Amino acid sequence: MLLVVVMLTAFASYAADMGSVDVTVSGQARYRMEIDGRSFNADVNNDWMQYMRTRIGFDAKAGENSGAFVQFQDSRILGLNSGTQAFNNNTGNYETGIHQAYLWYKPCDKSWVKAGRMSVGLHNERLIGKVGWSNVGRTEEGLLFGGELSDAVDFTGAVWQLQELNQDDEETGDRFIDPMFYLMNFHFADQGFDLFGYFMKNEAMNNYKLFTFGAYSHRTFADSWFYDSMFAYQTGSDDDIDYSGMLINAEIGNKFDNGLALSGLFDYTTGDDVDTNDEIETFNNLLYTGHKWNGYMDYFVGGLSTGLMDIALRVKYPLDNGWSIKGDVHSFSTAEDMANGETALGTEFDFAVKKTDGPFSIEGGLGIFSPSDDWIDGGDTGSWGYIQSMVNF
Repeated sequence: MLLVVVMLTAFASYAADMGSVDVTVSGQARYRMEIDGRSFNADVNNDWMQYMRTRIGFDAKAGENSGAFVQFQDSRILGLNSGTQAFNNNTGNYETGIHQAYLWYKPCDKSWVKAGRMSVGLHNERLIGKVGWSNVGRTEEGLLFGGELSDAVDFTGAVWQLQELNQDDEETGDRFIDPMFYLMNFHFADQGFDLFGYFMKNEAMNNYKLFTFGAYSHRTFADSWFYDSMFAYQTGSDDDIDYSGMLINAEIGNKFDNGLALSGLFDYTTGDDVDTNDEIETFNNLLYTGHKWNGYMDYFVGGLSTGLMDIALRVKYPLDNGWSIKGDVHSFSTAEDMANGETALGTEFDFAVKKTDGPFSIEGGLGIFSPSDDWIDGGDTGSWGYIQSMVNF
């Protein structure tokens, strides 16, 4: 990897000197230490983990209408493996290699297309997210394209291949179409909202098909009030089961003159009704960034079959000299009854303080989760903390 980076840097410098291409180099180095005590058992020692993520990217613009972006990434748990080891880009704790690599082209001023591997975050990342907190992050592979349909309407679309199966149907011998994800989004600038539709398909998984339709809006009003909201409805099926689900995500708050931001959050996804054997009503969170919404301790980052209701209060306040503090309190419950007929999960408190000095930042945080006896009978309080430093260049 070091050799490739040196060669690309040398080429970039040479090309820039020759005036044939405009190359911008960017990068990031991030270190994080976590203290994990989320077992709900006071007799279990906390787990200490150190994470390191390093990225370097090359954005090459060849002429006015085309270019390429290549980003290398090395992510690892320190002490677990002192060498380099390549794993799948979207899973595990390691990645050494190409994190993003795509070509882009603008056939005209009002349209564009990207092809390759890319990290994409849409709207508030509630359904399509980069998972930036992760030591690896998420990428998609395929096509992303868009353009201006009018002065006030933009369109974005995508065709992503989720997996290369290369697999045949055992009964028919026919080759399965690889799992795919299709996206379309219309942004209405004057009205301040988006309409979107997603389609996920996996023939090898019993001919699974899932449609997601919804709307998203983010606006500031009355000078200091703001809201961020999303509604989504799902419907689909496979050879045996019908699927449906609903998401309501809404945050509303006020930013005061002194910089204090206070908001309330309601995040709800439907769960499965056990009385409907031929239908699953659990909402599929798709490619979302759970850490951003459902508590920093990530107890529910993958969602629950019973659905989830998260009611939270959020506070953020800037201090002097680049310091800021923030805190969340979450009340979690299930949308459908658990096996014991109850719904209460517990309460989580998150607190963080951050110092920003130009491209450098350092922050530390603490999370405390008090589980309900209905969920963890006799469980102790869970705790989790972190210290993270980062430099962007």
